[in-house]
Amino acid sequence: MGQVITAIGQVTPDWLSRILGQAITQLHTERVAGGYEGSKWRIAATAADGSTLPLFLKLGSAHEGRFYAAMRDDAGGLPIVPCYDVAISGDEAHILLADLSATHEARPPSQLPPIGRECEAIIDGLADLHAYWWDNPALDARLNGALSASRGQAFDPEESSIYPAFADFMGDRLSAERRDHYEAVRARLPELMDRRTAQGDLTLAFEDVHSGNFLYPRTAGDPLYFIDWEQWGVTLAMNDLAYMMALFWSPERRARLERAYLRRYHARISGQGVTYGWDALWDDYRLCVTRFLFRPAWQWSRGHFTDVWWNHYERINAAYEDLHCAELLG
Repeated sequence: MGQVITAIGQVTPDWLSRILGQAITQLHTERVAGGYEGSKWRIAATAADGSTLPLFLKLGSAHEGRFYAAMRDDAGGLPIVPCYDVAISGDEAHILLADLSATHEARPPSQLPPIGRECEAIIDGLADLHAYWWDNPALDARLNGALSASRGQAFDPEESSIYPAFADFMGDRLSAERRDHYEAVRARLPELMDRRTAQGDLTLAFEDVHSGNFLYPRTAGDPLYFIDWEQWGVTLAMNDLAYMMALFWSPERRARLERAYLRRYHARISGQGVTYGWDALWDDYRLCVTRFLFRPAWQWSRGHFTDVWWNHYERINAAYEDLHCAELLG
């Protein structure tokens, strides 16, 4: 890997020529709003033959950089934007991607769920991503032992350690019944998660499935792409589905669509050779819903907007109750 680009002024025609393997004679840059200042840039690179190559430069985290470095040779057919270059130094990285803004649109983060055909594309993309990497030993080779390290180590104690301070803050906004089930989950969930992941069925997970993290095609039938891979991990596949539906969807929307989308996902991964029974999928989904009970407390502790974490608190608790997740605790 080469030197990490930390400012747009370091991007020159000579540098792009070396990266792209063709002569670049001039370039035009435009900062993209969002993220920290100067972290995202569109680059129009003009080649010697007069053609223009649209590029997108992200000055991101080392964690995201490691994802693109590992996946560059395996992105074909998966919902990953083509990557031309990545370099990592310490906690920083630059990632040079294809700019797909002519054919796709991005949206700001929102509590509003995507519409049906977009949700179907997200479900299909998750299924393709998960199926490709399902218990795949290449995850260890590409991601420094991530698959092996995730077996029996799925639960981060930090997720629940924040809860006591959150409960104090909530006061009587947290009912006695919910306090009881939070305490029961804190006592049992680490063992349940660790025991379950020791059995396998682990894959590369996106870990941040919300409406602002996709490029939506402008033309029906074109592929949807996942962006902002800053939270990826190796874990149970149902983490992504529970995050998408239990944290962001109302009980009414889940009641209409949840099982249908899980069935769609199950059929798609099964068609790609993954052996994963429906009952196991359903129990894993409920287990991951239970895990995300603590996500609103984590968001609160990091100063997220109240309208975000409060909505997530109500939705995830409703999902825990609707899906009878307490049955999993024994």
